[in-house]
Amino acid sequence: MVVATVISSRGSTPRAAGSKMIVYAGGGISGTIGGGAVEGDVIKRALTTLDTKRGSIARYDLREDSNSNDLDLICGGHMEVLLEYVDAHPDNESLYEAASKKIASERPFLWKGIITEADSGIILERSIEEIRDLSGGGHQCPSLHASADRLVLVEPVMPAQTVYIIGAGHVSKELAKLTKFIGMKTLVFDDRSAFACESRFPAVDEIHLCPGYVNIFEPFKITPNSYIIIVTRGHSYDKEVLGQALKTRAGYIGMMGSRKKRHSIYNTLIAEGCHAEELDRVHCPIGLPIKAETPAELAISIVAELIDHRASSTADG
Repeated sequence: MVVATVISSRGSTPRAAGSKMIVYAGGGISGTIGGGAVEGDVIKRALTTLDTKRGSIARYDLREDSNSNDLDLICGGHMEVLLEYVDAHPDNESLYEAASKKIASERPFLWKGIITEADSGIILERSIEEIRDLSGGGHQCPSLHASADRLVLVEPVMPAQTVYIIGAGHVSKELAKLTKFIGMKTLVFDDRSAFACESRFPAVDEIHLCPGYVNIFEPFKITPNSYIIIVTRGHSYDKEVLGQALKTRAGYIGMMGSRKKRHSIYNTLIAEGCHAEELDRVHCPIGLPIKAETPAELAISIVAELIDHRASSTADG
């Protein structure tokens, strides 16, 4: 196969750096680097790469006054796409298996590639390097480093965001479908066995029955990569869960409810010792204001806010 990776993007481009697409013999693909003419050109180049077994870096200038007019594109930006040939050699099988295990175990790592010229193209020598310190944060985009005789591509591979949906009612049922659809590991919690069940949530990663919503997050490692969504069936449960959520390092905390409900719960938590500034972390009412009413519409508004938060958290400037 050929893996196409956007390794740099500036200005307005179809997809940002880090976007990937696999191209198979015959032109089939998995993923996308934005569709349209650029993606079509990359697929053509990838099919040639499958024949030559040598990769390349394709550069696209999408300004109106550039030669991108051949592609009928005037986005206004610049992008570079790495085309990487990958065969089924046992060494590759072992390397990709090791990477897959790290992803499954939610362990971040650097996916490094040493790029050297060879026979009218390039070859990549891939390796895995541990990320030992995540405290500094930083962006998650690829970076290309040049030396005298080679290029080194460094791609951080971070764990998928984990969303904790507390409450398994109508909105949660729709919400869990969408959080899985956008690539989030999804856990659902409820105190009722009739709701916290596989028949209602067949596609989620985990379902937990939690009587009284007591100590929900204690067994889990909540990180800035975690999203907590509070959609229980009652104000008292919402208050109980929110109090617990504020003691975690979750990067996103959202609670469904009216402004009146928010005011009541916040005042109760402050009376119990919560600092008012801690409540600034909470998105309530949850979701983007799109006049949503049905459970499906509410789920869309919530996931839209999650996408916006995720993009803001990982943006490179």
